[in-house]
Amino acid sequence: MVVAGIWNAEEQPDDLRANNTQASRLSTVPEDSGQPAAAVTPYPPSRNGQVLKPAKDPSPTKHQGQIIGLDIVRCAAAVYVLLYHYGCWIWAGNNFPGTFGAQDHWMAPFSWPGWVGVEIFFVLSGFVIAYSAQSNTASGFAKSRIIRLYPTAWICTAITLVTAGFFEGSKYWWPSLKPLAHTIVIAPWTINWIDASFWTLAVELSFYSIIFLLLAFRLYERLGIVMMTLGASTSILAVYRAGIAAGLYGGGHFGAKIMAVAQNQRYFFLLANHGMFFALGCLIWLCLLQRVTPARLTGAAVCTVGSLAEIYLHCRLFVTDAEQRGLAAIEGDRCHALLPMTIWVLAIVAIIGSVSFNARMSALAGSRGAKAIRCLGLMTYPLYLVHQTAGFEIISRLQRRVGFSTSVFLTSGLMITLSFIIVRFLEKPLQSVFKTALGVASRQNASHTAAWSTIGTQVAQCRDMERA
Repeated sequence: MVVAGIWNAEEQPDDLRANNTQASRLSTVPEDSGQPAAAVTPYPPSRNGQVLKPAKDPSPTKHQGQIIGLDIVRCAAAVYVLLYHYGCWIWAGNNFPGTFGAQDHWMAPFSWPGWVGVEIFFVLSGFVIAYSAQSNTASGFAKSRIIRLYPTAWICTAITLVTAGFFEGSKYWWPSLKPLAHTIVIAPWTINWIDASFWTLAVELSFYSIIFLLLAFRLYERLGIVMMTLGASTSILAVYRAGIAAGLYGGGHFGAKIMAVAQNQRYFFLLANHGMFFALGCLIWLCLLQRVTPARLTGAAVCTVGSLAEIYLHCRLFVTDAEQRGLAAIEGDRCHALLPMTIWVLAIVAIIGSVSFNARMSALAGSRGAKAIRCLGLMTYPLYLVHQTAGFEIISRLQRRVGFSTSVFLTSGLMITLSFIIVRFLEKPLQSVFKTALGVASRQNASHTAAWSTIGTQVAQCRDMERA
């Protein structure tokens, strides 16, 4: 599912992130327009030409560009996905047949909708990628994504490989070579991964490719149009498929083909299933931090409807499969689609509120709180990638000694601790190797640092400008 871009897309390498200054965001003159660039300040001018500055102009800090609420939402979504995998999917997904007889386990009623955390990740990714790529170059964007995704993915792959190999023995290694190769390159066309969670990275890369092309052809100002097109097309498809799943119409041979292709994970990289989530994230960013237009609001509304249709469809397919296999804990009466749909809507409201009230939340959290929340946000990416296969292997052995519930809690604590170790000690050295290989400097030019401010401050300043 990190979403990690999903996965903290605002955490770019320092020199690549330097282009995303507030001054460049407020400039209305394109780089290649041939017009003389007006003098810019780190604060937006009002309509009468005065420069609006906040009451205090503190020195930039390490966490000044942080949106605290987004890290909190990201962390909650990652933990819910973990609980879904450990409390439900480990037995409902038939990953370890015969190992668990806990079909009516107490965790199932509240853990089964945890898969919706992935859909939340995708919206977050759309928002933060749109924000971080706005003043970047195509090559700079590509390098930042490589440095952010691949080092941690390789570390998590190695941990999963060693853990599964230790428990499964020699029979595991040879069949794992092909999935290992797919995982190392994050191949978008495959369904064979070292850990099944990696499928979301292939979907993320497909979305990144759209942003890369817009930057490469200097069409980033058309982001809204592109995202509205992506969101509308995928939403129409989702509503059509949801109608078939609900029995509103049959669909015939064409509908059956559409359903079969859309459910095949091999084609997920086409974004037919998840394009509306990324588009919604981008449109939320455009409305909150650029300009609200009727077209953007309409596009966001269409994407919301399409997203809810996709979540409903996923729930129907999930429950139908479970019922066919006789899993009493997952059936239509107990697992209604309204629950994951409500959770997703609340997450979207939280994302919007995080931007609007970021200044207040930052003041409330303080410097230490912001640092802790940032660490939790960074931990979500390795936690998502490393927890599933390795965790299943550990739980399947541990539960025989201490019981299912205790094994889930112990393994969850172990994976969270492991994620902290990856972020604190393992991730940065390998990222430095990637930076060197890609020719990326390790330090940001100091002249750009002063231009950074929180998004909450931007929103407040824009409101002051409108009042002026």
